[in-house]
Amino acid sequence: MMWAMIPRLWTYQVELPARTVVHLVLGISIGAILTIKISIVRWFKYLEKSLVRVKPWVSWTLF
Repeated sequence: MMWAMIPRLWTYQVELPARTVVHLVLGISIGAILTIKISIVRWFKYLEKSLVRVKPWVSWTLF
């Protein structure tokens, strides 16, 4: 979804509100962190135990 939304930002002719900018920054940073974590788990299996695990209650509080 990020691939579809970021190119649309360049078409806006008005200044983006602060809420949109914060949403954009958080979305990109979460996407980058997930990409890095998935890459580590996929290619370096021995490092999987040292990565921080997301507890189930954390994902429940986000939604």
